[in-house]
Amino acid sequence: MIEAQKYFKEQGYVVLENFVPSPLINFIYEYSLLRTQLLAYKTSTKSGLENYNGNWDGNFDDTKGNFGSKAVNFYGDPLTETLMIKSLEDIQNHTGLELVPTYSFLRLYQEGDTMIKHEDRDSCEISVTICLGYSDNIWPIYLENRQGESIEVPQKPGDALIYSGCELPHWRDKLKKGHHSQTFIHYNRKNKTNNNFRDGRPHFGVPKEI
Repeated sequence: MIEAQKYFKEQGYVVLENFVPSPLINFIYEYSLLRTQLLAYKTSTKSGLENYNGNWDGNFDDTKGNFGSKAVNFYGDPLTETLMIKSLEDIQNHTGLELVPTYSFLRLYQEGDTMIKHEDRDSCEISVTICLGYSDNIWPIYLENRQGESIEVPQKPGDALIYSGCELPHWRDKLKKGHHSQTFIHYNRKNKTNNNFRDGRPHFGVPKEI
């Protein structure tokens, strides 16, 4: 753990294999597929559309195309929010930082999706991206490190990448086949004047915009 802290302090990121063990990671992966099926069904029926609310039910493009993706997105899902809260101590131990949880995201990428090179917003000082599972092959994420080099990070289900989301640019190439499920849990430094605790929301598990 001390080695992880040292590496994170020097490089701004660290890779943790099997951060979420099996069978828990398989449970979360199957949950992400079921949530996607429910969203697809609700938005394909008249009665479902009449009661559809993207903030609560999830949506197919929360970025309006800005990230090159039509992925299925669920902000503040109660299951991933719980994972974020329960992982706080582990993330603090691996980074050596005092943190507060801000928000989580569940996303199912589909064939043809990409993620353009970007840095995260100010609720994502310490970002953790966790591979839940996929239908075809490993789909790596890329980072630009502090030396300006591109780093490829392949992830198996359960593997986590902790990185300085507001500092290190990151991206993905086009997903060539199938689907890929990922969750993101985000934290900020506790001692910031405005640490964006809960991403400014009144409770965990609720949308950013109500």
